Amino acid sequence: MEKANKDQPLSETNPENLQDIIKKIEADGERMLGELKKNRNVTDESVTNLMKTGEKEFIKKTGRRMTYGEIRQTHG
Repeated sequence: MEKANKDQPLSETNPENLQDIIKKIEADGERMLGELKKNRNVTDESVTNLMKTGEKEFIKKTGRRMTYGEIRQTHG
């Protein structure tokens, strides 16, 4: 998978790939939130941890942190 660097972020080199990453993180987050609801375990901490998991995945795949817009797109 293509890595970002300081001169050319992943979003500029391959925006389709970036959107795929965001969609996967969003889908995974929705699935995990469904499990939290099913188990009646929705707390501030559990939702924050869910978002942190998505952020770590994004950094691993892109080599950078999410922008505010990407966070909103992913987590609403």
